[in-house]
Parts: sequence; structure tokens; C-alpha cells
Amino acid sequence: LLFKKSQPDRKREVTVVISLYAVVLIGASAFFYGRGREATASVLSPSWREARMEELATELVEEPNWRAQYFIAGELAAFGEPAVDYFVRLLQSEQTGVRVLAADYLGRIPSQRAVPALIAALDDSIADVRGRAVEALGVTGATECVEPLLTLLDDPESWIRRTTMRSLAQLGAEEILVRAEETARHPDTWVRVSTVESLGILGSQEGLPLVIERLNDEEPLVRRSAVVALLKIGSPQAREALVRASQDEDWEVRLYATEALEQLESF
Repeated sequence: LLFKKSQPDRKREVTVVISLYAVVLIGASAFFYGRGREATASVLSPSWREARMEELATELVEEPNWRAQYFIAGELAAFGEPAVDYFVRLLQSEQTGVRVLAADYLGRIPSQRAVPALIAALDDSIADVRGRAVEALGVTGATECVEPLLTLLDDPESWIRRTTMRSLAQLGAEEILVRAEETARHPDTWVRVSTVESLGILGSQEGLPLVIERLNDEEPLVRRSAVVALLKIGSPQAREALVRASQDEDWEVRLYATEALEQLESF
């Protein structure tokens, strides 16, 4: 604008433009750290935050575009813990997309206050809502949700059953060991992988025989998951199994096993 061209191409012009930017930035800094602090303080006051969160929650419900809803939900979640109550309320929305987003973000801001609403969402007719609620409960650390989650091990959706087992493992629910006896030998590769991963997360020595058994699985992906699970469980028995796995026909299984042995040595 100054030199009536798309970009400066002379040293003098470049110097002038950089100097102009410097003045603008210095002025902005002076405002922010000087008199601008008072304005900033008012914007970040509790009353402003509450008003803004309420506004975002309303926008989320009224916005027809799901992409825009996603960004609105992200802005609301940026408020952290105070946003939990708003997402709990949104979890009751008649709109499927809003409930999915609410459950999703409640999993990103773990809070005990959200547990009752998330447990109720396990009965939602929409699979995506149930699945996100399962994931969210897994990171809350709330043991009171173990019993309600156990019912989701029989959910019609396979991915929800797998997600539920993982969440229960995160909560330390050894009740999954009984179900793992069946799912560890399931014909679906991903069910076996999920089972082995869950046993690794649980870290129980009682699950060790099932994990070791999967080192003989026909699918390399399952065997790799078993190696990682053995590392997480950790025990002399796991070390012996890893030594055998280091001779596996699949190079990635061998690599995983060798690395796992090295890590166990450092413990």
C-alpha cells in the first residue's frame, strides 16, 4: 500500500515495512501490558467466562452445520473444567450430533461431575453417543461406572464392545478377564487385538496366560499387540515369552520383542 506494489523489492522498502511492523507490535505490546491489562482482566473475569460459555452452548445447539458445531465445541472446551457442566447439559440435547460432541469432549475434560450423565448416555439409542460415553468414562477413574459399563460388553456394535473392554481395563476392572477367555480366541482379528491390548492396560498377572497364548496367533498384528501387552504387564514369565517372541518369523514382532526386553532390563 505504501509503495503501490504487491511486495517490497528494494532494501529501503523492506526496511520501511519491517520498521512499520515493529512499531505496530511494540504498540500492541505496550497496550496489552499497560492500560490493556484492565480490559483483558474484565474479559477474563468469571462473569464474562460464564456468559461466553452460555453463548457458545446456545450457538452449538442452534448451528446447523456440523463442521461449525465442531469448532464451537472446541472453543467451549478451551475453558477447561468450567465447561464440563455445559457439556453435561448438552448431552441431554435432542440433536444427535450435539450429544456426540458433548460425550466426546467430556472424555477430553475428565471430571467426576460428568459421570452420572455419561452413565445415563450408555443407554442412548445412537451408537456414536454410547461409544463416546464409554470412552469418556474410561478416563474418569470412577469405579462406580464399572457395573453399568459391563452391560456394554454385549452391545450390538462390535466396536463399542471393544471400546468398553478397553475402558474397563483403564478402570482396573478385572471382571473383563472372564470375557477375555472368549474374545482372545475370537475369529475377528480386531477383537483379538483389542482383547490383548486391554489385558495389557489392565496389567493383571491373571491375564498373562491369555496374552502369552496370543504369541502363537496366526496374525502378526495380534502377536505384536501381545508383545506390547507383555511389556506392560511385566514379570519373569513375560520375559521368557518375549525371548521366544524375539525369534518370531515376523520381523516387526521380533523388533517389538527385542525392544520390550531392553526396556524390561532397565526397570
